[in-house]
Amino acid sequence: MADEQGPVEMGADKTIFVRGKRLPAAEAPKWAICSVISRLPAYNLILRQNPDALPPIVQPTRMPRNPDYTAPPKVPVGSPLPQLGKTRFGMTAGGDIALPGADASIAAEAGALPGGFEAGGPGSGATSLQRAQAYGLGALSADSAATANCVRLLSGPNELTQVPHMSATSRSVEVAAAEYALRDTDLPMGFALFDQGRYAEALPYFEKAARNLSNLNGGDEAALFVAKLLLAGFGKGDESKRAIEALKRAALTRYVERFHRPVFDPANPELNTASGEAAMMLGAIYRQGLYGVPVDMKEACRWYGRAAFVGHVAAYKILGDIQYFGLGVPRDPKAAFANYERGAKRDLAAAQVAVGDMLHDGDDGVPANLPRAIAWYREALKHEDPDAAYALATAYESGKGVPVDHEVAFGLYRQAALKGSTEARVAIGEHFRTGTFVPRDEATARRWFELASQQGDPDGMFNYAALLANGRGGERDLPRAWAWLKVAAAKAKQEAATAMAAVEARMTAKDKERAMALSGAL
Repeated sequence: MADEQGPVEMGADKTIFVRGKRLPAAEAPKWAICSVISRLPAYNLILRQNPDALPPIVQPTRMPRNPDYTAPPKVPVGSPLPQLGKTRFGMTAGGDIALPGADASIAAEAGALPGGFEAGGPGSGATSLQRAQAYGLGALSADSAATANCVRLLSGPNELTQVPHMSATSRSVEVAAAEYALRDTDLPMGFALFDQGRYAEALPYFEKAARNLSNLNGGDEAALFVAKLLLAGFGKGDESKRAIEALKRAALTRYVERFHRPVFDPANPELNTASGEAAMMLGAIYRQGLYGVPVDMKEACRWYGRAAFVGHVAAYKILGDIQYFGLGVPRDPKAAFANYERGAKRDLAAAQVAVGDMLHDGDDGVPANLPRAIAWYREALKHEDPDAAYALATAYESGKGVPVDHEVAFGLYRQAALKGSTEARVAIGEHFRTGTFVPRDEATARRWFELASQQGDPDGMFNYAALLANGRGGERDLPRAWAWLKVAAAKAKQEAATAMAAVEARMTAKDKERAMALSGAL
């Protein structure tokens, strides 16, 4: 076996060589990348002199794969196996993090639990046993078994026939794991079949890859996809328990901030790693009580916290929301602000807006600071966040924190409205209705109110109904006005019930019949 310095090296073009095999950094096993960089003389010299002098080495992220498992396969089941490309971990574009049969809007959320996985605690430099004990489970034993199994499979004449003191952290075993990963075809075949929609056929390949690959060499991805397919019903009956254990294995992949921090793109916050995605899914499972697991907000927060710890920046938002609104836990604005601020400092626009909102008005333990609030809104606006644009628009309209500037305010309202902000669509509709800042145009106002109504905004519904009932900006339509008022009243718009009665008094029997049909369709 080669000596410790021999098997892994970096070429002049920044590619990684493992036992002489050339592959780009994004496709190299995580261990190989860290091994190369950690031995660079310049890196080590600076690190010894000042441990905080160098930024962490970032690792690539990918879009989650979350297809419609009920859709027909793109390639008929039983067709010849697909030809494999050159990549092992290449992930195609997907959607937000979702769980089969779950509420995707909740499953896509993430959060952090302060103190759960801080540096030096379980999850940073902790051993597999310590990380497993922190959760009271043995999920990581599967990763250790996979690491040992790859050594056994790779062993042959004059090659790794004996590895003294074998452990998941020994250099010799890690080299063997990286070497086996380069020869593995099970994981890429699983991905190829998965992308063809041949999910039942993909599952055995992912299962084999999970058995034979260590987490730092693709075993975490394999375990994640085993879990996804089991939860989607492609196992032998209800295998939720095995799926959740597979998720825990992937979520607890060894993570060292300096070497494993994933790339974060503010424009695509859903980009993730297998570890972060698995932790997010576990958080959603415990939050919603899915797959036979009882609702456990404390456990949900622990897994959202794990997602944040392993670098999924979007995970800082959900715990802030849970703590701010007191969703299953005591309300704690100060703790919420701390989590929002962590995400904001990592350039997460949603967290920057949340920090701005809390600083704008202040809350328990968080004093109001209008200049700082405006500054955070501006940071979020750099990412074209519609909520930030709306907040700044109201500031420029009222002169709160900035000079009054109606032209800037209207421009920001328009920007937010075009990006989908319901509040901005109501505001811009009101400006056109009253002729504030712009020439009066009730037809345009009516269109903006209609858009806001379709998004479920009760103010938009009420205003749209008023224009419909009075024939302003278009034809009069009493049945449609009544139907929208009924929906607005159900959303606790106080004036809607009174307006409904007034509109109903003007309707004919035929109008009432049509109104009831419309209200059922809205």
